[in-house]
Amino acid sequence: KIKLDDQLQSATKKASEPMVLKVGDSIVRKKEFNRRFKEYQSRPEAAGLTHSDQKKRFLEQLHKHYAILEDSRSSGLEKQSEFREKLEDFQFKVFLTELLRQQIKPIDLTDLKSYYEENKSLFEVDEVHSFDVLESNKPAVLQEINSISKFEKSLLTKKKLSNQSESQIPVQFLKVLRSASVGKLTAVLPFEGRYFLLKKTADSLKVHSPLKNVAPFIQSTLTFQRIRMLLSKLSNPLKFEFDVTLNSEGVYLVKDEIVTQHYLGLARSVLPKDFFLKAEENQDELRDLAMEFDLLFRKYKASPLQYSESVHREVGFKSEAYREQLVVEFKRKELLSQAVVGDKELKSYYEAHKDKFVKSVGRWVSHIFVKERSKALKVLNLALDDPKGFSQLAKEHSEHPTTKLHGGDMRYLDNSEVTKQMHGVAETLKEGEVHPELISGINSNGYHILRYVKTVPGKVSSFLEVKDRLRELLLKDEHNKLLMAFVKRVMTKYPAKVDN
Repeated sequence: KIKLDDQLQSATKKASEPMVLKVGDSIVRKKEFNRRFKEYQSRPEAAGLTHSDQKKRFLEQLHKHYAILEDSRSSGLEKQSEFREKLEDFQFKVFLTELLRQQIKPIDLTDLKSYYEENKSLFEVDEVHSFDVLESNKPAVLQEINSISKFEKSLLTKKKLSNQSESQIPVQFLKVLRSASVGKLTAVLPFEGRYFLLKKTADSLKVHSPLKNVAPFIQSTLTFQRIRMLLSKLSNPLKFEFDVTLNSEGVYLVKDEIVTQHYLGLARSVLPKDFFLKAEENQDELRDLAMEFDLLFRKYKASPLQYSESVHREVGFKSEAYREQLVVEFKRKELLSQAVVGDKELKSYYEAHKDKFVKSVGRWVSHIFVKERSKALKVLNLALDDPKGFSQLAKEHSEHPTTKLHGGDMRYLDNSEVTKQMHGVAETLKEGEVHPELISGINSNGYHILRYVKTVPGKVSSFLEVKDRLRELLLKDEHNKLLMAFVKRVMTKYPAKVDN
């Protein structure tokens, strides 16, 4: 009752707001108008307009928008199953997003540190040992050292190993080091034909991955735990309300309806990817999640006020915005399906606009590539003396393995070898002209000599070559015409009443 009273008060307050615009049954009140107008003012299209012109343009857009919505309602578009399914899927995603956002505490550094300390064994990467070692090829020599005093005074070579990783210690040594007491000697140990006596000098220490390295793992683990706990807590009471059962095949039924994977699939676009990586470790977990998502959304659709007012408000607000967007999208599709362009119309347009289908004019350029500068200068002089013999010079002197076979024709040159400088030079040359200077190659590797052979004339593409592209162009044009005519019609049918 308290929630319902709050709803009534909120609705009464909203209804008392001044009405700015009315189109059909759609009403835009002052607060909503100001919010939307502020968004419009931040768009590039509003820049440079006076405040008065901004309002005029914005009102026109609102009128157009709501006229389309009103027409779509009356035409039954929103009753189509595809429309309803898309809208409901969107509502579920907003509902789940807001439910988790508002009820799950964000994970902070304190949470990460606490989990790290409580579960430190999970992050153990090594264990290190500190000990001294005496070595001999005769076991009897080491067996005579039976006290710490003799160990310290021994003339045998002594190695002091501090914080030695287990991966670097022989297995025979590890076994005794783990059980030995600090300051005590071990038994004589054989290893690879030699004998060793060890004295443990400090307790072994466990080495753990630093917190910064394991923080992402902890973050995803805590996120999974908190989401999972909330979903279970909210859905458990609903299992009795909606008569949930598990059949002999291990499939959940809610009110005798089989629970599908539909909402589980939608949840994948809402929840973190790591959440599902953990959930997929157990197939029963995924099955339970599918059932819980189904129950929670069933309850929301049946009694939205059972959830918090803020969740219900966000779902309503965002769903209404999406519904409007969906109406326009469906209307565009409908108009697009009405746009038709026949072959006769295509042919007629092609004949009247052939100049639009001319392939671009091209330049035919040749080059000679020489690695050594002095040789390149000699070849350049020969080319300048006899530009017409450029092709023969390329075959004789060019050091480019591919283009020399084709008289230096750059059409056989890889695009990666053509520099901006070469492009720039080609644009300055006349037909038959050789550039009077050497051009450095890629990374200053060698030199190019360029000659502009001739201009390749443009060619008109045939009707068959452009038919598909032309149909797409004219269909788009036809669709725009249909859309403009539709907008004009609905704006006339649903005039805007404005409180100036």
